[in-house]
Order: sequence, then structure tokens, then C-alpha cells
Amino acid sequence: MAKDKSKSKKKSKSKRSKSDKVEKPFKKTKKIQKIVSSQYREQMIAEMAYFKALKRHFKCNCCFRDWLEAEKEIDVSLMK
Repeated sequence: MAKDKSKSKKKSKSKRSKSDKVEKPFKKTKKIQKIVSSQYREQMIAEMAYFKALKRHFKCNCCFRDWLEAEKEIDVSLMK
């Protein structure tokens, strides 16, 4: 009987459709690593985050947000 239950569980898992899949967040791929070194990528992100803060005249203490935005923009540009 225990074997029958495990088979029915396996069958129910395989019935999931493609629309049931959850989208994963943006991942850093090997392609980015091949284009530039991680140190150079980090330097580019730091510079872009600095210029974002400079545009705001450093009024808002949002350095973490600037870093995340810069990281996303750099990664997107490197993927092209």
C-alpha cells in the first residue's frame, strides 16, 4: 500500500503545467563573468552609483538603492 501512495504522489507532480512555474529573479549568468572580471564589474557599479547620488546632490541617503539600480543597469548592458 505504501508503494501505491508514493506512485500517486509522483503522478500528481508531473501534471503541473508550464504556467504553474514561478519566475525566478534575475540571476548573474556565466556570460557576464566571461565578459568582464568581477572586480571591474564592481568598479563600474560603484562609479554609476556614485554618479546617481551626485545627480541628487547627495541629499537623500539612498546609497543602497543607488547601488542596486546601478548593478541592474550594468548587468543588463553587459548582457547585450
